Amino acid sequence: MSRNRFCFQHPERPVVAYCDQCGRPACRDCSLEVFDQYVCVRCKEVMGQDIDKHAVHPGALNAVAIAAIGIFLFGFALGPYAIWRARETSKLLDASPWLRGRWHLRVAYALGTLALIQGVVNLASKYIINPGGM
Repeated sequence: MSRNRFCFQHPERPVVAYCDQCGRPACRDCSLEVFDQYVCVRCKEVMGQDIDKHAVHPGALNAVAIAAIGIFLFGFALGPYAIWRARETSKLLDASPWLRGRWHLRVAYALGTLALIQGVVNLASKYIINPGGM
């Protein structure tokens, strides 16, 4: 079975993805990436009705968890990593406005920054301010 190489709504536009829900061919304007799946605009509308309104994007939850761990352990390394993860997830949420998790990202930014500052202060106090360790 050969697949159509043109969009189901725009017959003059080439396909960039096939919907993982219904299999429709979709152009750049008609395809969206949702939770690592490509969906067409029609299936997105159906998914939008079915998506739990309280579900938070897993990337936002991961960023908060990494930032919180960074406050207690390895803040110098985990703080920037949490900030980076929050930024990457922010790009996904900006592209998919129906997804939730923006407050989680703000918390991840704040905790990640706090963990980074705490890590820098700990290193400075250990090696610069009190190099002998007394």
